Amino acid sequence: MTYGGDKTFENTYNAEGSVTPEVTKRLEGKDLKDGQFTFTMVGPDGQTYTAKNDAEGNVVFEALDFDLNDAGQTYEYTITEVNDGQANIKYDEHAETLTITIKDNGDGTLQISDEYSGKATFNNKYEEPPAPPTGDTTVVVPYIVIGISALILLLMLLFRTRKNRA
Repeated sequence: MTYGGDKTFENTYNAEGSVTPEVTKRLEGKDLKDGQFTFTMVGPDGQTYTAKNDAEGNVVFEALDFDLNDAGQTYEYTITEVNDGQANIKYDEHAETLTITIKDNGDGTLQISDEYSGKATFNNKYEEPPAPPTGDTTVVVPYIVIGISALILLLMLLFRTRKNRA
């Protein structure tokens, strides 16, 4: 807009907002440790984000920032747990979809709604390893039978030998 002379005013408008994706981690059968499990979130552009759980089971990804160019858009992110092969852990293999919808509030802020496809909880189970065998696991019965049979044969031979000498 121009007002007499060389004065020009340019009005600009921008809107910004962010959302911080979070999921929950549960471990049945053992205490959950800080940083024990790793999660990935893949965005619509293929960008991958990584986060680890805390001792309470909270998994918090870095904030996703949006601006006016994102208004009217819907984005989907896929969250999964990384199976890093921890011993005796049965991993939750489901994928959680996070849908983010962005609207312009008209006041310089964005309304950002986030909706998860499920309960946004990953449940793992710790299974105790089988107890190692104790004691001698050798099968003894066949050896006893063989030993008794050998003894009977030996006694038969002795009696036969005595009977032949008499």
